[in-house]
Amino acid sequence: VPVISNAGVAALVQHRGARRLTFLDLRYNNLDNDAARAIVRSPFLDNLKRLQLLDGNRLRGKVWQQVIERFGEDVVG
Repeated sequence: VPVISNAGVAALVQHRGARRLTFLDLRYNNLDNDAARAIVRSPFLDNLKRLQLLDGNRLRGKVWQQVIERFGEDVVG
């Protein structure tokens, strides 16, 4: 059962408190490219050491590549 929506992810990653996040597990929330784009565009996620996003979400094409480019293959899964 999803616990956060695309809009919830967007609100979370646009909050300055997201600077404190070092680990973000968003697996199995049926998120789509809108959520991934919000994550990529967030100015507050520079301290992420791990981002779990791929499993159980509906990410497609270039947006997933943008996630990898922003955070690196060693961070994203």
